Amino acid sequence: MARTFDDVDDNITVPDSALFNIPANTGFTVACWAKSSASATSRRCYSQQGVGGYIVLGTTGTGTGRFQISDGTTDGTAVGGSSILDGVWHHLCGVRETDGTTRMFVDGVEVGSDATGPTGSIAIASDVQFSDTVRPERWPGEIAEVMYWNNTRLSDAKILALARRAGRRTIGEQPTGYWPLFGTGSPEPDYSGNSLNGTVTGAVVAAHAPIAPPFGFDLGWMGAFAAAAARPMFRGS
Repeated sequence: MARTFDDVDDNITVPDSALFNIPANTGFTVACWAKSSASATSRRCYSQQGVGGYIVLGTTGTGTGRFQISDGTTDGTAVGGSSILDGVWHHLCGVRETDGTTRMFVDGVEVGSDATGPTGSIAIASDVQFSDTVRPERWPGEIAEVMYWNNTRLSDAKILALARRAGRRTIGEQPTGYWPLFGTGSPEPDYSGNSLNGTVTGAVVAAHAPIAPPFGFDLGWMGAFAAAAARPMFRGS
């Protein structure tokens, strides 16, 4: 399952942690699946903003992909592509290169970049929000499969694999935070093992993003057990 957010006050808040900090001259990645048919205005699926800068993954005022980062002094903004506010699931991914270049990917394809982004460390010192109700640039629609790597720039091939519906375990990179948003309760658990759990406000359960089997999600041994249970049994004569 995923979570669906209204355009009023729904969000999921993950308390700030040093695990969200990004070392200097280090690549990092944030990604999610999202779906909305809202009017075209600036929207945020993933947002962390405070005195130490910001990280934003969402859409521009025309509905195109947007990835913005700042270390509090230097900013990088990568935007582009067509509007994704079309009522269809899209995979969004933003990366920073070690040289500060900021890149935005939509459905596995790079749609924009900015070579003037920050290379310094980023320590924002603020909670993370899925659908930002503080700014506000709320996301009215579904969000699922949120992933964050604070010291790994996923390769283009692995970004494409995620956009082609591969599960997290398939790409072989352990994230700093992984929130499938299955809707099992509040807090929403972080499946990275780092216990970066999120408090849910509103955000009711919805059908999950179209990622790889088993059953559209990736839960390690639980998924394997479910897949095994679903296989037909053949008996010898």
